[in-house]
Amino acid sequence: MQGKLKTYIISMYIPNYVQHILHIIEKSGFEAYIVGGCVRDSLLGLQPKDWDITSNATPIQIQQIFSTHLNIKHFTIIPIGLQYGTLGIMDNKTKYIVEITTYRTDGYYKDGRHPETIQFATTLQADLSRRDFTINALACKKIKKHILQRDGMPISTFPIHSKPTTLESKNTLKNNIKRLCYMQLFDYYNGIKHLHTRKIVCVGQPYKRFLEDSLRIMRAIRFSAVLPFAFTLQNETKEALHALIPRLTYIANERIQAELTKLLCGQYAHVVLPLYQNVLLFILPTLKYLTPMQLAYNYQTISFAPKDIILRLVLLHCPIPYTPSICKHDKDIQDYIQYYKNSCQHLRFDKKTIHASAVLLQLLYDTALHMLCRDKIALKLLLSKYNINIIWQLLYLHVVLKQVYNPAHTEVKYNFKDSASCILYSTAALHALTQNFITIISNKECYKLSQLAINGTILQSIALSMGISLQGKHIGIILTQLLRAVIEEKIPNNVPALTKKAEIYISMLNE
Repeated sequence: MQGKLKTYIISMYIPNYVQHILHIIEKSGFEAYIVGGCVRDSLLGLQPKDWDITSNATPIQIQQIFSTHLNIKHFTIIPIGLQYGTLGIMDNKTKYIVEITTYRTDGYYKDGRHPETIQFATTLQADLSRRDFTINALACKKIKKHILQRDGMPISTFPIHSKPTTLESKNTLKNNIKRLCYMQLFDYYNGIKHLHTRKIVCVGQPYKRFLEDSLRIMRAIRFSAVLPFAFTLQNETKEALHALIPRLTYIANERIQAELTKLLCGQYAHVVLPLYQNVLLFILPTLKYLTPMQLAYNYQTISFAPKDIILRLVLLHCPIPYTPSICKHDKDIQDYIQYYKNSCQHLRFDKKTIHASAVLLQLLYDTALHMLCRDKIALKLLLSKYNINIIWQLLYLHVVLKQVYNPAHTEVKYNFKDSASCILYSTAALHALTQNFITIISNKECYKLSQLAINGTILQSIALSMGISLQGKHIGIILTQLLRAVIEEKIPNNVPALTKKAEIYISMLNE
């Protein structure tokens, strides 16, 4: 795997605070390289989220360098990962943290995630040899322009991406970016070649790399889903990945969930998921209840969805229209949704994500929803029960499902309890439902207690004028009855009408 060292002269945008840290370390007599994902992303024309530095300075030496009177005003030392030779340096102006790791080699990985021991190394090459993938084993050292000109070396922007790194905002430009830097890039493991060919390749032996840290299985698939230009796994790397899927049991569920979330929200998720479906079924066993045709359909729907984990989880687990066994009876769908929630809880998804996605799965199944397109009152009753964002997401899901659905491919017929056939994908129904929703929102029609023209205090005043004092639970009951009457358009939402109706409800309490 190890080839001859290749070096390149490139130009790269680097935040001012990162340049400052590099300069301080080098001025103190040590080597300092930016390394890993920030180099990879810069070469691909992406804006790096984090900047990492590797150096031959030990953590103690880094602490001494940044504890001097001159540097302590600008930086704060953050003791993170000291057991792995890593120290955080926070720029006090921007509050960004740069992780600086001493050159090291790793010992035995006992738990399939972290090395039992580490040993500081003396060369950059030794440090890069322990990294996961070749595209992450690239390092850059800052060089000065006048040295290039003196030595007659060519200066050019690296050609992997035709445009320089996109800056986030003028504020980012002002605070974090000084100017283009000229860098010498060091490539020991053909990372540049693999960036050009869009290949994800392990550094060294794939089996060894995945056995060392089995989270790399998820990272490899995630990179394939999120990196631009549709990266694919090299055959040997792919073979080792598939063989070692059970090793994921050694990984904390939170870490798997974090990688899965990024994967599902990747721009090529719909391409990657069917290629690594066995990994998906291993970590999300609920998907085993879906037919192969349903899974293939679900992967397609994801390509039309925004990068929202709630929507993409729902689309991935949707049993409609090709898994009728789940939708025959209420109990079947309830069991399926419970299995789904259990899987999400096992992976430590947050409560909001689990609840919202489970509600949306239920609403997609609920055939009463199909009647909403003809009944604005029913839609307002639904809005009274669920958050407006849930309904917005529900509408979006219907649009996405309609976009992919092809009736000619449907080999099964549904026996929904309220309709002879599935009209989930009716364009007319979707249009009517959307128009009703827009009308309700734009006209500020009442569907929530907070929108009623009277509240609990006014209702109590009405009762006292009748010589009755209401208990809290009775106030809640009557307000709910009034809201229902307004939604069903039996009375208008104004004080006189609501007062008259409230008096009737209050008098009924004493009967």
